[in-house]
Amino acid sequence: MSSAPQPAPSIDVEHLKMIQSVVDRLAQNSFATKNWSVGLITAILAFSTVTQKAPTAVLAFFPAICFGALDVFYLRQERLFRALYRAASMGQAPSFSMDTSPFKDQNTGVVSVVRSPAVWLVHGAIITVIMLVVLAATILTS
Repeated sequence: MSSAPQPAPSIDVEHLKMIQSVVDRLAQNSFATKNWSVGLITAILAFSTVTQKAPTAVLAFFPAICFGALDVFYLRQERLFRALYRAASMGQAPSFSMDTSPFKDQNTGVVSVVRSPAVWLVHGAIITVIMLVVLAATILTS
């Protein structure tokens, strides 16, 4: 006789594993986006300080905004799939459904995601550093 807890009969464990694997991939992609952002912006800013040209540093804003938007997308999708996981674990989602549209109202808006510390701490710091480098470059070249 086994004393291990058994899942409720209406919960499909394979469905939960599928959702969890999507959540894991989205979290990994978000992490990779932050890594690429920091690396690329650092390279652009290093090049701009060597050339001592402010317009070169301004170019760093483009990848910073693009990587920030991509990170917001991944984090939002991750939140949607976590909501789907919660519903599936309670037996409230259709079996093997990967549709996250019913959960779009539950703290998964773009503004809510942008306010998340996972986004604004990293990308806000990157934008601030870019602004400081551009400011320093314009002051030093004047």
